[in-house]
Amino acid sequence: MTRACLQIEERAQAASPHVPYQFLMHKQLRELLRNTTKELNEYKLKTLALCRKLSTMVNRLGDLKRLIMAVATSDHPRISHLVSVTLQQGASWRAIVRMLEGAVEKLSSSRGYSDKDFQIARLVKVLGGPKLHYALHHALGIPSLSTTEQHFDKRVLKPSLGTVKVTEINENIESFFGKHRSWPKHGHNLQMDELAINEVAFYDKACNSIGGLCRDHAHLVDLKIIDYDAVLTASEAVHGENPVLHYGKEATVAAIAPFSRDDYSPLPVLVSSTCKAETAD
Repeated sequence: MTRACLQIEERAQAASPHVPYQFLMHKQLRELLRNTTKELNEYKLKTLALCRKLSTMVNRLGDLKRLIMAVATSDHPRISHLVSVTLQQGASWRAIVRMLEGAVEKLSSSRGYSDKDFQIARLVKVLGGPKLHYALHHALGIPSLSTTEQHFDKRVLKPSLGTVKVTEINENIESFFGKHRSWPKHGHNLQMDELAINEVAFYDKACNSIGGLCRDHAHLVDLKIIDYDAVLTASEAVHGENPVLHYGKEATVAAIAPFSRDDYSPLPVLVSSTCKAETAD
């Protein structure tokens, strides 16, 4: 038997791994394909595991970046407290990020408002109005308008649009000193002063009347808005050739202040505009 025939017989029984495919038998090609497929599947599983591991690492890296951005962009006054509490509770970075995002959006700080926060929010509402309150609520995290209104008792001061009536004063006393709270027994001080006001008229929806006019001559005109003619009559009384009614130049304000060490703020019970024409008589 020649050497070439021996080599063919050897390849048929056990071919070398580097033998070209054209010299392999059908059985050997099938076995090679089976081994290659098995090896390929193993590499696929390893690649899938690496992709999952890499995805987890990317998510953690993203959470850390979001944490850094949340801390860097948040002006929340309790940011360190939120982080320390969540770490003590064993929370993950993802939970801490969600907590911080809620703090940035002012969603997780509603339970942590102090009385000082509500006082500041109330001051912003009184001095700047609801639009400024809304802007600072989203920018600085002060309590929202609805939360602030729920925290404080709703007190309404009823102005005296014409001649001062005892019933109006009693309603204001009931509003500020009545059912809203219990007051300790101590002395009170009645304070009165006059404040400069804008000389304009306004519509009082509660009384359906014209406000801002002087009480000195309000009895000469019916300030109740019954129809359009009533408005024209009041306008003629103020702006006519011979005016008998005037805009209020100052407002007489009466307030009651308790003799107390803590809660001693004066509470108004009377506000009435005047044109300074009345006398002591």
